[in-house]
Amino acid sequence: MENNTTPPPTGSTDHESVALQVAFSLIASASFFFNLLFCVMLLRNHAMLKKSHNILLFSLAVVDMLTGNADSFTPFS
Repeated sequence: MENNTTPPPTGSTDHESVALQVAFSLIASASFFFNLLFCVMLLRNHAMLKKSHNILLFSLAVVDMLTGNADSFTPFS
């Protein structure tokens, strides 16, 4: 008795891959843009940067922008 079953497909289809790339790109772009707006707001209002928690938030926003920027160049497999 032969086993003629085909194995289940592995990986995603082309449509799923494109949809994931588009969704990821939109999220990375929005993250970069809104973090940039936050940094500009803090830099324009110097009184806000005199508080230590705002300096921490500023540095976190910069790191988040750099991470989002680096992730946008990550190849999809």
